[in-house]
Amino acid sequence: MATKSILKDIEIKDKKLGKDFAKALDVTVEKAEKGFECEPLKRTCRKLSGEEINKFLNI
Repeated sequence: MATKSILKDIEIKDKKLGKDFAKALDVTVEKAEKGFECEPLKRTCRKLSGEEINKFLNI
């Protein structure tokens, strides 16, 4: 997201949209305070030779 778009003023005329926006900001702050946990990858990986790649792509 560009910095200029963050710094722009917005005007919310619809009361429901304003409440929803405020709630979304609150949820975002709560999640940021909890921290982010990333699940480990469940897939294994291995190096493929050129022949194996061609076989996988049906070339």
